[in-house]
Amino acid sequence: MLFFGTVVRVLLGYVAATLAAGGAQVLFAVTPAELFAGGPDIWGESGLLLLGTTIVTGVFAAPFMFVSALVSEWRGIRSFAYHVLAGVLIAVVGHAVLYAGQNANEPNMVNSYAAAAYLTAGLVGGLAYWAVAGRLARRRATVSVSAD
Repeated sequence: MLFFGTVVRVLLGYVAATLAAGGAQVLFAVTPAELFAGGPDIWGESGLLLLGTTIVTGVFAAPFMFVSALVSEWRGIRSFAYHVLAGVLIAVVGHAVLYAGQNANEPNMVNSYAAAAYLTAGLVGGLAYWAVAGRLARRRATVSVSAD
């Protein structure tokens, strides 16, 4: 039963992390001022953008996040810094893949603004994962040996 609870917690953390990272990326495309002043049309477009960004982020980050979560659970790592760093590293890999996929003959999408969006998304995603699941990672059992 403990294993099932751990799996559910990790999956919920994964969903929270991808939603948070997707939301952070959307806020780089649609400013909060535009959201407040925009009305239903901009809200609908932003919601669809959030859905698409979350799906792409989730599909790309899944293998990396599950390796990170496996290490965290196995080693009992509950550190805020570990999970945020893992999120940022996943974002760096995502940005590198974006950069590697650029064609020299097309307009370049890789710039400092895109890098900031990726790094912020990784930081926010790592924070969200830690808040939902990472801070509850299992601690390894300690064995005490007495010299009696």
